[in-house]
Amino acid sequence: MDRAQLEPLLLPDLKETGKELGRGAYGVVTEVIVSGTTCAAKKLHDAIVQEDTLRRFGDEVLLHSQQRHPNIVQLIGVYYPPHSQLPMLVMEYLPLSLTQCLERAEELPLQMKYSILLDVAKGLCYLHGKRPPIVHRDLTANNVLLTSSYSAKISDLGVSRLADTFKDLTKAPGNAIVMPPEALKDNPVYDHKLDVFSYGCLILHVLTGQFPEPTNQFVRIPGKEHFMRVPEWKRRSNYIEDIPKENELLSLARDCLNDVPTDRPEMIESYPKVEKALSKYPKMKSRLVVEKELKDAVREKEKMEEKLVQEREEAERNNQEINDENAASKRENEILKNENEHFKADLRAMSSRITRLENALLLMEKEFKDCTEVLKETIRSKDEQLAKQEQDNMKLLEEKEMDLKAKHVKELSETKLDFESKLYEIKKEHKAKMLATTKDYEKQLSVCREECKERVAKVAKEFTSKTSETLESAVISKNELLSSFQSAPLASIPSCKAQVEIVLPYLRFKDEKIDEWCLVDTNWFSKWKKYIGLTLKPDCPASAGKTGPHPGPVNNACLFK
Repeated sequence: MDRAQLEPLLLPDLKETGKELGRGAYGVVTEVIVSGTTCAAKKLHDAIVQEDTLRRFGDEVLLHSQQRHPNIVQLIGVYYPPHSQLPMLVMEYLPLSLTQCLERAEELPLQMKYSILLDVAKGLCYLHGKRPPIVHRDLTANNVLLTSSYSAKISDLGVSRLADTFKDLTKAPGNAIVMPPEALKDNPVYDHKLDVFSYGCLILHVLTGQFPEPTNQFVRIPGKEHFMRVPEWKRRSNYIEDIPKENELLSLARDCLNDVPTDRPEMIESYPKVEKALSKYPKMKSRLVVEKELKDAVREKEKMEEKLVQEREEAERNNQEINDENAASKRENEILKNENEHFKADLRAMSSRITRLENALLLMEKEFKDCTEVLKETIRSKDEQLAKQEQDNMKLLEEKEMDLKAKHVKELSETKLDFESKLYEIKKEHKAKMLATTKDYEKQLSVCREECKERVAKVAKEFTSKTSETLESAVISKNELLSSFQSAPLASIPSCKAQVEIVLPYLRFKDEKIDEWCLVDTNWFSKWKKYIGLTLKPDCPASAGKTGPHPGPVNNACLFK
């Protein structure tokens, strides 16, 4: 395994405290400090280092580092100790395992058990929801860690998956107890339903507080030499008897321990059942809240005991004073014993007073004890009242929240209606304005059209009159036109523009035939021949005169008939 493979996860440095947190088949878990935060580091045994498996180990570590879920122990990074080919896996630190919690003398409340099982189910749902699904392979109470508020997280995800990689050296004792039948074969073939079976064993372990070790897998058939296989559920029947039949998770445990993998439920189906069972119980106080209340009660008790001690000391001082007075009385009695009888009566009265004070002292001590009991009972009653008050406050808060939501929805609805009404009025008013504006535009357009028609008619009339007068005044005789073209030398032929002005009057008479050829500008001829109906002379020269741009003498000339 190349260190570059784990380069994104490498930690520059860490501090080992020397405190050992646990020891198992894969290695030792110690306490370390990373950037001021307490973490747990799993140091794997160097004996599992093999060249053909190191790269797969790196792949498993990278896979573990990519998992992010509140119910999965987070892998923070890796650290290579000096002279070691295997890195230390640095993970978040959790102070307690589920096994340690179940082995305590006091039993966990049922709702806390359900809460732990629900957290484990959430973690498995996340792992099995990956594509392909991630199989833990070693789900036991040892691999479920608890936070200070008793939230559960699945640990040893990446390490347990190495059981196949280092199978000769990492067979943890007890794993077979939570393994399904298909995983115990010589050539095991299994999928994520293996974890579902282990989850069923975990349910029995949490509910009973005992590790559900199964009985023999095969039993002899009575009167025969053959053996028959015992279903996994019956192999753990001695633990199931300790669970009440009405327990909500008993049927789920039975389904998870099914011998046929395909008949076991998916964790996505099991998770809602645990959540439904947990929803029947009130929300538990966190461990920190319980510890704070307990500390407050202890402090209150210490104050009361301190007060009782002070009162007892005061009583002892009073008793001492009485004793001193008694001694003085005795001394006076010895001195005055020869005096009159009335001094003896006074002495008896004094003794009686002492007795009453002693009785009063005893009575006061008894009252102090009674006060202590009453105080304890008051504390318990106060705790119950606070719990009830908290429930009432939650209900009241939910009711107020519903009222506020209803009020908000109503206000939104009224605002929407007002807005729609105003929008309708605005649209209506805008439409009326548009209609009025359109009518005004149409009137103006109509007036403009009439004015345009009158102006066009007037201009056309004036143009027609002027054009007619111009043409009539510009007419010249055919003979004059021809003689002017024939008699003029080539260089003096007028320009195209001049020719247009000369020939324009003639165009009115283009239907008349011309017997003579006329020399004109070629460009002029090509432009006007379609109007005058004349043809070009075949032997007309291509060009005449001097070349160059117009104006001036024609650039090219031709004869037309």
